[in-house]
Amino acid sequence: MMKLLFIIIFFLQEVPYKAKDEFECKVNMSFKVRSEAHSPVVKYDETFAEREKRLSASPLPYLKINLTLLTLSETEVRFQLISNGQLLKNKKVEPGELVELDLGFTDDIKDGISPRDYEIFLVTKDRKPVSKILITFNQAGDFFVNGEKRGRI
Repeated sequence: MMKLLFIIIFFLQEVPYKAKDEFECKVNMSFKVRSEAHSPVVKYDETFAEREKRLSASPLPYLKINLTLLTLSETEVRFQLISNGQLLKNKKVEPGELVELDLGFTDDIKDGISPRDYEIFLVTKDRKPVSKILITFNQAGDFFVNGEKRGRI
């Protein structure tokens, strides 16, 4: 209940975007084979092509984003990653620190199976948001940081 209240407070406040020269956001693509853990469910409404894609043993594109926080203000001491109203990562950060965001298979992101929107809040010791970085993807695979198109996955 406390997490939910905490997240609702975040969404009600207007937090400014972090300046683009204060961080770097780089795409780190690799290939992975989908494990059985990713597809344990039988889906009766999927097509044959969707089933083959889900159960494929061939390597598929996998996305990680390397976020480097080049400069932080005196009040920005913690990093919080939120997606779909859920707190995914919460840790202390230092200037110049690299934070790896493991987002999953690119096909899952495009299809909406994995989240397409990620909010990164830089917060004070008291967990009050100071600035944010918004990472979004659309159905075509376009990659946006704070509303600015950065490429395609």
